[in-house]
Amino acid sequence: MNSGKMSWLAAGIMIVSMVALGVVWLVRNALKVALWTASKVAKANALRKSNGEAVTARAQQSGANLTVPVEREFAPAAAVGANPNQQEEFIAADRIVTIRLDPAVAVVHLRVYKSQGLVKREMIVTEPRLRGLLQGRRHTLTDAKYDPAMGLDDIKDETVNLVQDLINLKGNTKVKAFKPVPEPKPMPNPPAKPAPKAEVKVALAPAPQIVVSVKRESKPLPPAKTFAPRVETGVTFEGCLIAAGTRVMSPQGRAPYETFEAKLRLANGVDLPLRGLELDRELQAMGVKIGENVAITPLGKVPVSLAGGEEGFKNMYRVVRTGEAH
Repeated sequence: MNSGKMSWLAAGIMIVSMVALGVVWLVRNALKVALWTASKVAKANALRKSNGEAVTARAQQSGANLTVPVEREFAPAAAVGANPNQQEEFIAADRIVTIRLDPAVAVVHLRVYKSQGLVKREMIVTEPRLRGLLQGRRHTLTDAKYDPAMGLDDIKDETVNLVQDLINLKGNTKVKAFKPVPEPKPMPNPPAKPAPKAEVKVALAPAPQIVVSVKRESKPLPPAKTFAPRVETGVTFEGCLIAAGTRVMSPQGRAPYETFEAKLRLANGVDLPLRGLELDRELQAMGVKIGENVAITPLGKVPVSLAGGEEGFKNMYRVVRTGEAH
């Protein structure tokens, strides 16, 4: 009996010793893994910090802005491998102010976002030679902070100076903000002349007329005309994009101005023109090309400030690609 109890006691001691050795081994390996992970994280953080400081130092030396590029040429979504049918969240500006330059080589748009407290600035080059020197038509400038209490006068002056420096440096063309020529005052109407005295004439009896009946052949009626629909806010027009480009408008009583026009050929064969610089922006953003089917929805107008302090409106659109034309 004593020998049996001794053997069981020895077996129990051996099992406890093995369990203790296993626990020690696990704790030691866990500590090694934790120390190795901590060293890797520390090295990665140090490398990231050093790279960030180097990039910031180079940007400060070159005077570049790390948040918004001074000049950006727009690339359609199809060119960078994105899905052109995917819609981005559209945020309409509360107000759009247009600044024209003299000579008329470019137009600057200031999009005011009151809730975000900023103004997005964009320059569109209209003169072909300057467009080639600047390597593009549309250029995005740095955003400006907006304070409703301060207004837009300081932002306008800063934007004009920024555009002047950019064009003078690369285009070798001196420009300034456009100031409209004051309209001439209307001349007073001349005094009305007295009406001439009425002459008394004696009416003679008319000579008898000979009525001759002539048979007329019936002609076929002309084909019915098809009229273009009226452009209304919220109505979607779907068709094939047959033309798109800038066009000079010459309204009666106003100075000529340049705008963007896109023509849709609807299912009934009518060519519907839609105009507005924002339509050009949306078509480029969706990568729409001539000959493709597209659905365009007018979203209404937003107020803009024109040159000379006049108030105007700008048309807003939503564009969706529906596929290639058959």
